[in-house]
Amino acid sequence: MSENNTKDINELIEDYLKLRIQIEKLQTEMFQIRQHIYSHKKEFGPEENQEFKLEDGKVSLKNYISKYSSILRKEFNELSNDEKREIYKKGLLKIRFRLNYIKYQKLKEEGKKTELDDYVYKRDESYPYYLNIKLNDKIKKQINDLSKKLEPLTAENKLEIEELRGDKDETPDVYDAMINNLVEIEPEDEEDNYD
Repeated sequence: MSENNTKDINELIEDYLKLRIQIEKLQTEMFQIRQHIYSHKKEFGPEENQEFKLEDGKVSLKNYISKYSSILRKEFNELSNDEKREIYKKGLLKIRFRLNYIKYQKLKEEGKKTELDDYVYKRDESYPYYLNIKLNDKIKKQINDLSKKLEPLTAENKLEIEELRGDKDETPDVYDAMINNLVEIEPEDEEDNYD
């Protein structure tokens, strides 16, 4: 029997939290090192992509295809659907499709079939639960102090972190702006924000 099978859920949760705290601290340091790498490359070059073959693996330092991030500023959400539709028609926006899981679940509970049935992941088949972590003030202070000890991230680095972690400020109404005459789209559920 493995060690994890002999532990109770409290011990497993405590192990998980400790590891997540370590990861937060390491990510803070990692982003700082990355900022130094980017600053060094910007200052000393070369402009072309670079590849570093190291004992533990290979690291590539490449230029993005575009100078612009795919994340839009929060102010974009203040545009009307008509304005967003016009921008979409110009080809400047991409649409992300996401399941309205509340409506879908209701239909499934009613025994109805949908066009999406072959494409939907059922949570109990993959991950039926999620863990939400709220760090105590002591740990938040440790991470904050570490962050202050390191050089602050630039706005550009913060955008990159948002891209890596997933944008909390997605604009779900872009799809609505595109087809609101065909389908009534409800606003995104509060449950998507796992706070």
